[in-house]
Amino acid sequence: MTDMFRFFWTPQFPRFVVFSGIAALTNLGVGYLLYQSAGLNQHWLYGLSVSVAFLAGMAVSFILNRSFTFDPSGRPVQHEMRTFFIVSLGGLLLTVALTYLLRSAVFAALVSLTSLADLMPAALTPDLIGHFAAVGCVGFYSFACHKLFSFGKRIPVHPARRFAAERGLLRDGVGEG
Repeated sequence: MTDMFRFFWTPQFPRFVVFSGIAALTNLGVGYLLYQSAGLNQHWLYGLSVSVAFLAGMAVSFILNRSFTFDPSGRPVQHEMRTFFIVSLGGLLLTVALTYLLRSAVFAALVSLTSLADLMPAALTPDLIGHFAAVGCVGFYSFACHKLFSFGKRIPVHPARRFAAERGLLRDGVGEG
């Protein structure tokens, strides 16, 4: 447990929280505009709304965290971007799955606690609460994976790519992690 604590308890983590918080606000704002204001909240359109919102937040997160949170990895920006995108796709899948799960749980809780539902502002819907909670949970996954992989010093290279790179069979250092 202490190793995990030390992994997260670094000067990077508060910066990551702040800049990812800005990205999360972007995510939530775009999502709210799509599923609440534009009415894209039925069936697969809700998942699409959350996905588009996540991609907007991902772009903001990459720019801010690459610039202010993580030390330069020494890898080309295209490699960092590609890894960031892959890690973020994992986060997108987790976010969408958790959002659906939490939205259902929030809705069930509000139905059973109708007096609580009457006290909540109209804008605080199960859609928004589920989305917000999912984004918060996925933040820990994102920090760990971006620290280790997206902006890590070296990404392990597949042995076949290393073999080809060592023999000059790949151009432009593509075999390098």
